[in-house]
Amino acid sequence: MSALSNDIGLNPQLFARIRSVHAAPNRTLNAEEQRLLELTYKRFVRNGALLDAAGQEQLRALDEALGLASLR
Repeated sequence: MSALSNDIGLNPQLFARIRSVHAAPNRTLNAEEQRLLELTYKRFVRNGALLDAAGQEQLRALDEALGLASLR
């Protein structure tokens, strides 16, 4: 599960799209859509989307180790 979560959260194409919508100055979103966009953007950033490739690989290894440890 942690590998799948990392595949989604560290997907560069997906994050690029979210980032472009987040950075767009002329967004026409209602309050609910704006809140969803903010939460989604922050979740990606907090889960390592802005890390370089080495940082993302280190994060993947740590997440995998934590996932295996939680099964014991």
